[in-house]
Amino acid sequence: PCPYLRAGPAPPIPVAARAAPRAVADLAALGVSSGPSGAATLAGARAALTGEDATTRREALGVDRDAVVVLLSTEAATR
Repeated sequence: PCPYLRAGPAPPIPVAARAAPRAVADLAALGVSSGPSGAATLAGARAALTGEDATTRREALGVDRDAVVVLLSTEAATR
């Protein structure tokens, strides 16, 4: 198993309320159908990997410019 998953969940990352709708729109622009809870993975990745102290968090997570981040969305957009 992946050592990151074996270690258990990481502390939660706060995500602004406006971040999920933006993530929905950004995913839709790429052809990915996702609702707000599904797009929260993108919003969370953005919150974790950008902004203040991003360098420290990226180093702790081992995410450099060559990293691939996989996001899971289990909710399609609703009408």
